[in-house]
Order: sequence, then C-alpha cells, then structure tokens
Amino acid sequence: MSFIEVYHISKSFNESFRLDDISLSLEKGEHVFFVGANGAGKTTLLKMLAGKLLPDSGEIRIDGYPITRYEKDIRSLIAWIPTRDNGFFPRLTGLENIHFFQKFLKMDCIEERIQRWSKLSSFKNMLERNYSDCSSGMRQLLQIFCLTLHSPKLIVMDEPFRSLDPDTRLALKEILLEDFPEANFIMSTHNLEDTDFLSGRVVKIAGGKFVN
Repeated sequence: MSFIEVYHISKSFNESFRLDDISLSLEKGEHVFFVGANGAGKTTLLKMLAGKLLPDSGEIRIDGYPITRYEKDIRSLIAWIPTRDNGFFPRLTGLENIHFFQKFLKMDCIEERIQRWSKLSSFKNMLERNYSDCSSGMRQLLQIFCLTLHSPKLIVMDEPFRSLDPDTRLALKEILLEDFPEANFIMSTHNLEDTDFLSGRVVKIAGGKFVN
C-alpha cells in the first residue's frame, strides 16, 4: 500500500472547468511536481490533497486512511502552504509571529530550527522586522517555516518559490530536506526550472487532466 493514494477523483465548479478522473500513488518520501499553465487545475488538486477541498467523486487516502473520514488525525500529518500568505499579524515582527504559532501549536523549544533557518539572509532579516514591512520573499519563508512547525509527513505547496531568488531556493531546499528527510513534498509550478528543487516525479496538468 502506498503512503498517498488518489483514486479517480474529479471536481467541477462550473461548466467551464473540471478536474477529471485523477489517479496517483506515492510511496513514503517520494516527491511530485505538478506543472502547467495558470488555470490548468494545479491548485484545485493540491487543495484536495491537503484536505482543504473535497472531491465530487473518488477518494484520497493518506497512510491508508480516507482523508475525509479521519479529518482531524489526517490533518496533523499535512502541511498546506498556499500561494497567498495569511494568518500573520502585520504589527508583530517575524519572530513574534513565529512565537505565536509556537504557542498556538504548543510546540517545544524551536530556537535550534530558527538558527538553522537563519542561514537564509532573507529569513534572518525578517525576524526583527514587522510583518507589514517584510518583502514577499520574507513573507513566503515565514509562512513555510510556521506552517511546518508541527513536523508534517506530507507537505503540499502551491508555487512556493515564486518570490525567492535562485540562491535562496537552493538553500531552502537543503534546509527542508534536513528538517523533513522522510516527508512527501507535493508542489505546483508553471516554471520547469523549479523542478530542480527536489528529485521527484514531474506531472503535467492541462485542462484538468494529467498529460503524458
């Protein structure tokens, strides 16, 4: 049995868009990129894999459990990193926002992880800066850091590198692999260069379907 199993899921919003009959299986620690143009269906599929959106038909199982039936337990295994950052306090510094998430999630000391991530200059500069004054790249790093504090087994990311320069992308890859050596990464992009981030499967989506 694969760690992630997707059985013939479909989703439609109106007559102009339908994600149609998608099936996929991933072993533990395997990574996959969804590549395609805007509107191809990447974000819709990612939301369903993260448990944020229910399919109209079909089923998604994680570690053998249907994602809809054991929602609370399954959610604890997943990190969802959306395109738009949200949930942060604009008048708090990056570090203060991190400590808020730490308390909310009842996490133990995370100073070692903060120090490790501070190898990224944008992350380090963000720590003492009000969130409202942070660049889009800083905000993206803060979001990835905070939304993976609970040590997820599946990390689903929607175009996570859109605001990051090449050097930061490379350094982020090394840090994430160090933090989550056995996790599954599933992410979307419309830039094929982003698939160099991790060794994994590249799946093209067009018109709501997988394309060979």
